[in-house]
Amino acid sequence: MFDGTTKVGSSIIGTSGQIVVPFGKTYTIYAIQGPTNSDGIGSTTVSPVVPVVTDTTAPTTTSNALPTYVSSAAITLAAVDNAGGSGVAHTYYILDDAPRSEVLSVSTSVVGSHTLSFWSVDVAGNVETAHDVTFELTTPRVPVSDTTAPTTTSNFKATYVSSASILLTAIDNAGGSGVAHTYYILDGAPQAAGLTGEHILVGSHTLSFWSVDAAGNVEAANAASFDVTAAPVPTTQTCTIDSRRLMIRDGHRVVRLTGTIAPGQIGDHAYLYVQKPSSHRWVRVATVTAKALNRAAGATWVYTYTRTMRGTYHFQIRPVVAPTDTSHQIERD
Repeated sequence: MFDGTTKVGSSIIGTSGQIVVPFGKTYTIYAIQGPTNSDGIGSTTVSPVVPVVTDTTAPTTTSNALPTYVSSAAITLAAVDNAGGSGVAHTYYILDDAPRSEVLSVSTSVVGSHTLSFWSVDVAGNVETAHDVTFELTTPRVPVSDTTAPTTTSNFKATYVSSASILLTAIDNAGGSGVAHTYYILDGAPQAAGLTGEHILVGSHTLSFWSVDAAGNVEAANAASFDVTAAPVPTTQTCTIDSRRLMIRDGHRVVRLTGTIAPGQIGDHAYLYVQKPSSHRWVRVATVTAKALNRAAGATWVYTYTRTMRGTYHFQIRPVVAPTDTSHQIERD
């Protein structure tokens, strides 16, 4: 097979075979019996064209750029096309104001702040919206004699409820070159840079973390294991009162009311309501607090109520999670 006068494919011995060539050109194929083209028994031309692909989705490009680098920065780009797409044709980047480049690796040793823009184009011509990342390149704050790695600690606990938020703290040795980066790996996920891991969900987890100083000393990784448990389902509390109907015969009488909050514990609160004789209105008169614990029944509360008229009194008690008002509402007759 020839592209003009240039041979682009090896000879095929026999009556069939395959030669792979680029699209968009016209090629001449000779069928020959002897050592030269003059011994040919026929020829034909072919013009392969790009197959039609109904791809309207642009590729996706990512980078492993970090916020800060020391001495030099090396960044890798990765591009993938959508499933069933035409495939990634080109990946481009622009570093600061330099000309556009078409490679998957970016490097610089220029100290200062930098902006990297990158995007890809697929075979069908779909162009991805450019991504912009910024990073800082610093010079090593050396003393050359710094050979001691930083020390990184965390505030992790063995158990969390609902979610976990862990803070890392890194310090370098006295007179050292200073902490340049802190990294962590959660449950085997890709390495991440930073000092916090937030909103870690329910399950058992393993966290590895370490730091690197400006002189390049790398700390041995620290390991932490912890569990995040689901929040307990709140139990419904009930309140009881020993007496709901109290009679008064003469004068003012003091009534001692008692009851339980179950399930409960010392310090639980409840609101006490009273309906006085000849009244249809319930009035909250007190916030009671459990003072003792009955292991079988729950938490015990006690309240002393002063009756102000003859007749039948009705009382109700309702548990509360966190009282907003612990003052008594005094109802006068």
